[in-house]
Amino acid sequence: MKPARIGLFALALILVLALVLWFARDTGRDAAPKTAGRGARGGEDPRPAPRKVRDFPRHTGIAIADLEHGADIDPTAPPHPFRPYLDLLAEVEAKLRGINIGLEAQDATLPEMLAMITERCGVTFLLDAEALEEAQKKIFFAVRELAAWHVLKLLLQQYDMKLVVSPSGELWVTLSGMERSHQPAFMEELDLMKEMSGVVLGERAPEPQAEATAKTREAVKTARVDLDFRDVPLPDVISSLQEATQLNVMINRRWVEDPERVTPTVSGRGMTVEEALAQILDPHGLAWRIDKGVLVVTTREEVDQIAEMDALRAQDRKERQAAEAELFARPVSFGGEDLAIRHVAEMLGRDLGVPVAVDPTTWARAARFSFDARPRPAREVVDALRQGAPVIVTYRDGTLWFLSPTGVK
Repeated sequence: MKPARIGLFALALILVLALVLWFARDTGRDAAPKTAGRGARGGEDPRPAPRKVRDFPRHTGIAIADLEHGADIDPTAPPHPFRPYLDLLAEVEAKLRGINIGLEAQDATLPEMLAMITERCGVTFLLDAEALEEAQKKIFFAVRELAAWHVLKLLLQQYDMKLVVSPSGELWVTLSGMERSHQPAFMEELDLMKEMSGVVLGERAPEPQAEATAKTREAVKTARVDLDFRDVPLPDVISSLQEATQLNVMINRRWVEDPERVTPTVSGRGMTVEEALAQILDPHGLAWRIDKGVLVVTTREEVDQIAEMDALRAQDRKERQAAEAELFARPVSFGGEDLAIRHVAEMLGRDLGVPVAVDPTTWARAARFSFDARPRPAREVVDALRQGAPVIVTYRDGTLWFLSPTGVK
């Protein structure tokens, strides 16, 4: 190859390489990430980068609106059928609780004492016709400076009567068991709701005095005592045991009849409390249990009865939980936008084929929910309700209950 051609070829190759390098440099600049926070003067851009919003309904088909205020009461909610009457009951109770009175009557009838309360509180009581005869019984009754609400309850207990507030606000005194004649038609349903709420909240409440019970149980197994009694009345032995251990010990006289006639013999040094109790109680057919931290001396019959009831409750709880799990596993497919809990409850009950009951507080919660109309387990709906508002959803006795953690008020 001639030198001139070689020179031209080399020059062309150099030009091609230069063009490639130039193109690569510009492409790198375009591909490099741009600094989102740079302003005109090279400082930080005060505008934050846009945040990607998760499309919650697209993924689950369920959306919960305004989690922060879901527990609030919606003032625009239509009133629950029970609400006006519950408010009336609360108003009457608050008035009578807010007035302290003393009442002392000797050889007085119920109408005479009710008249005294009326004079002090400014409220009028009406006696049901069925209670008139019993109300003429004369008794001695005396209390000092107590809320009129409690005075009235204590007084009516002496006659086995109840105070009933009618839907119109009248205060009737009736024989126990005759309250329905002056109550609204839905009162049986309301009482059932209150009872169910009490049961459910009771199950969820921590065991009363659980720490004290645990300490007493530990002391029974580890604390040691010296006792030496022969044919001594049971109350005296128990008193000595209580003094030696500093435990709260009592005899359940409802079950242990005439405990003074029980004369145990016990002798030993360095015995555990459990060993001492065996010597004291076993020969006489007695036993012990712990109730709210108190060591209770009772009969084997009561201990067995309590154990049997505990076993029945555990079995009932297991069966109920299984029935609830089966119901919540069933598919539902309703949909809707901006639904209150009361609306969701109605739709759940319809799809599951079970009756529902919603208490007044849960009825008016401000929480709102949206659902795509697609099949899903009922459990997903229940979980969404629990996330959006304080509500207990439970299946009991063939009814799906929606209850407030604060009870029926």
